[in-house]
Amino acid sequence: MKKLLTIIVIAAAINGQAQDIPNPGFEVWNEEGGPFSGYLDPADWTTLNGQTAILGITPVTRASGDDAYAGDYALRLETNFIGIVSQMAPGLCILGNIDTESQTIYGGIPINDRPNALTGWFKYAPNGVDTGEVRMTLTRWDDLAQTRDTIGVGTYYPTETTENYTFFSAPVVYESELIPDTMQVVLVSGSQFVAEEGSAIYFDELMLEYIPTGVESQITEELTVFPNPASQSIRFDMSEAEQVIAYNLYGRLVKQWTTNPGQEQLSVADLPAGQYILQFSKANSSVRRSARVVVIH
Repeated sequence: MKKLLTIIVIAAAINGQAQDIPNPGFEVWNEEGGPFSGYLDPADWTTLNGQTAILGITPVTRASGDDAYAGDYALRLETNFIGIVSQMAPGLCILGNIDTESQTIYGGIPINDRPNALTGWFKYAPNGVDTGEVRMTLTRWDDLAQTRDTIGVGTYYPTETTENYTFFSAPVVYESELIPDTMQVVLVSGSQFVAEEGSAIYFDELMLEYIPTGVESQITEELTVFPNPASQSIRFDMSEAEQVIAYNLYGRLVKQWTTNPGQEQLSVADLPAGQYILQFSKANSSVRRSARVVVIH
């Protein structure tokens, strides 16, 4: 049986406001460049469009219509071959900075939390054996040693053709108990080792998932619910459930239901669109089962 890290509120769950990704749905774009090399860049993010647009190449573009998971727009990254330097250039979009001379990524944005994972939605059309990448790196400056230390890293590597938007999670593996001060996020359309021209990946609705300070975590059995995503109701296979609690990804209790013995259907129509962890339990029992569900409207 699979296991799921489930959050249980036992006190005032959150002290302060949890941080999140800027421009997470890529709804805001800035016009950059001149009249002969104009392009769009997603606000708050860094790309290489400024270096390639003069060649008529924009590896990072704004997707819309059916290519957006939610809202009006999404992010599209495509690997291009740059003939003038005989080099393959994967589409690259980051929260941070790019040193084009050394071809390194550095910096990021401020953070003072310990997120559990970076989540979001993607679809991918790789060529050959190409591999996309999602990477979140959390660091902290050490004044004594005068070094920047890695606190935790979360990764996810799409490898197969995914025609429809699919949920992803890049769980953070922490190397330290310290609170990070900088977060860097890197989104890439292709592997630096086997990048293939034309590989394209889309991202939308990024979010930081939290297990906040002030909540107790425990491992419970995972329960399958369907349909998932759901818009009106879900079905579940736990006839003995007598209580269901919905938490959002910040660990806040959103709704609580009382269920009857034998009931295996639950309405989620009045939940706002988003991602939730549902905890199913039996009264006066330690038996708990949990499920992650996405609500869409």
